[in-house]
Amino acid sequence: TSLNLSYDVKESRPWWKTQALAIILTIGTGAVMLVSVAGIALGAHASFWIANHLHVHTIWAFIWTYVRYPITAIGVMFDIAVLYYFLPDVKQEWRFITPGSVIGTVLWMAASYGFSVYVEHFGSYDKTYGAIGGVMVMMTWLYMTGLIFIVGGEVNAILEDASAEGKVAGARAPGEAPPPPIERPSIASPGAAKSAEAASRTKKRAFWPWRRAPA
Repeated sequence: TSLNLSYDVKESRPWWKTQALAIILTIGTGAVMLVSVAGIALGAHASFWIANHLHVHTIWAFIWTYVRYPITAIGVMFDIAVLYYFLPDVKQEWRFITPGSVIGTVLWMAASYGFSVYVEHFGSYDKTYGAIGGVMVMMTWLYMTGLIFIVGGEVNAILEDASAEGKVAGARAPGEAPPPPIERPSIASPGAAKSAEAASRTKKRAFWPWRRAPA
């Protein structure tokens, strides 16, 4: 919904398609993100411990302490590029490196590191929330991650609107004429758009007699 609003287009795909897309992307990008984050989580001590137990030269553990950051950045950038390509209801070419994906990756890594330092030294989530302190930390980090990814998508949409070869605001494909401003989602909040979609589905269910709820 947020990326559609960035491109100022209404959702035209069927409900089942958007839900299936959401499930597939959640599982796929979540797995890539987990592996990417594990690259940073396995710090120098863990890499040397693994090298000793696997009986490999410690030079590989030393190298890993430095290459894990670029590997994590590549994994996160790939995740962001996939989200920017599939989620908005617009036609666009696949690009692994875009201004939004680069900005989103840099901001995410910096924000994640800064948030971890804050939680470790200054935060008191365990004292405030007790046993669910870890859950609150995770929810805050997920909210921060989603916000950063939306900012990157907004950057891509703004730059594409300004490009002579890109899409104009409200258009789904390059060279396509956008609908009148009154028909675009930018005139209403995303919540209002969802309410309108829910009302439309209710009318469709009421049209079919066998789908009506019993009195």
